[in-house]
Amino acid sequence: MHDPSDDEQSVSYPAPLALSDVVERELGLRTGTLGAVPIALPDQYIPPEDHRDVVDDSRIWPPSERQFLVGKYLEVVLTFDRGGCELAELQYEFRPPCPDLLYRRDAGAVQIGAIADLRRHLGQEEFEQLILQSIRRLSTKRRSRYRRCAHCREMMPPGAFFEGAICFGCAPEVFGLVF
Repeated sequence: MHDPSDDEQSVSYPAPLALSDVVERELGLRTGTLGAVPIALPDQYIPPEDHRDVVDDSRIWPPSERQFLVGKYLEVVLTFDRGGCELAELQYEFRPPCPDLLYRRDAGAVQIGAIADLRRHLGQEEFEQLILQSIRRLSTKRRSRYRRCAHCREMMPPGAFFEGAICFGCAPEVFGLVF
């Protein structure tokens, strides 16, 4: 007879450093450069801002192996494409009862057309600093736009408000809505 608990023991998860190794390799960074920078895989593909209107409410795009969430609060999207990459703020809009709309914010995004060429031009040390500073700047910029819900008093990210200063979490209680 099959014991389901055996399945959990046989599942192997990547070590936390595995993602940083992948990202460091793609960017051509020295091992350990990203050190304590949190990195995760998004559970869906995150399109650029100018493509957010083509997202179908009934489906979520499958994740891309060329896209990562990075930064202290995992609010920076790192997308690799054709020898280059983009670092952009994660932006989303809550849309109950539909899935939340995720996209990469254009404003302030860092575009690197050819990673290898820029690394050669700047030098390894300066290139690594550019990447780390870009991640920190984009994460800090996003956090500066958080606002406090007037009802629960929690800090909420942009796009998390139902009406005025009331977040989606408080909307049912405040407005008597059911999502």
